[in-house]
Amino acid sequence: MKTLLRFLALIFLSLSFCVALTHDLYAASVTSEVVSPARADVKASPLTFRSVQSSTENDNPALLLHADGTPYLVRVGIDTWAGGGNQVYNVPVMVAFDRELQAQLDLPFATTTLTSYSTGSRSETGLADIVLSLKYRVEGENRFESYYILSAKLPSGDPEKGLGTGGYDFSFTHKSIFMCGDYRTALMAGITIPPPTGLTILGSKVEYGPTISYMVATERELAAKNLRVAIKAAGLHAFNSRINSEYQKNGLTTLDLIPEVSYRFAEGARVTAAIIIPFLTIYDLPGATNRRDLLVNFSLSKSF
Repeated sequence: MKTLLRFLALIFLSLSFCVALTHDLYAASVTSEVVSPARADVKASPLTFRSVQSSTENDNPALLLHADGTPYLVRVGIDTWAGGGNQVYNVPVMVAFDRELQAQLDLPFATTTLTSYSTGSRSETGLADIVLSLKYRVEGENRFESYYILSAKLPSGDPEKGLGTGGYDFSFTHKSIFMCGDYRTALMAGITIPPPTGLTILGSKVEYGPTISYMVATERELAAKNLRVAIKAAGLHAFNSRINSEYQKNGLTTLDLIPEVSYRFAEGARVTAAIIIPFLTIYDLPGATNRRDLLVNFSLSKSF
């Protein structure tokens, strides 16, 4: 009888060990897929590439005036991106304290398709990572202005669903804007710094690498009143992450061409449409695809 009990206990311990090992292996696999998805467009989506970094700041509410000459103080809107199995619906709210200082809240909801090696593709919908930004504007001579933007991302999106990274990070962005006749040119460079202590996702310690973003944009106001056309070249470079102190080969470099048209259809109201065309994708991950799908962007904003 004792021998039988010992045998059953040994079987129970062995099964428990196997279950625990299988769970740990599964968790490590899913964690790796969250940090290093099989498709590059998951990491390069607008959930990662901040909209505040790729905008051209052409609607600073503090610089716009009502018909009676008083300045606008608030701008609200809706920004949408669709393509590659992902849809992002962002609600930006900007408050202008004066001509130099503004604050912005980006509240994104998303439907994202996360492609993994083991389970294929699955779609998730929910709140993504909220972004808070503080913008400081410096006006120079000869129709020149600069923006210094500090952003903090809150971990409101679920990383296991591909809706966020699971932690805080901070971005610093600098933009310079030059006016030359009817042309307006913007130069942007930014860096996103992840949490220095790393994050815990599905029981594994994840340390994301920093991300550098960049943009060159030129826009022109056409003869038709309130109509603008623009062309942007924008991209990012995301450095490798590491899981449980081991580097992951998941560095990403992108460059997109973005034709855009914008029309002010009422006082303080503007509608914008753009196409994000992937021009370059280098995704340093064995077995992953460098293909990214075209994205369509549509936005509507109103200043008060």
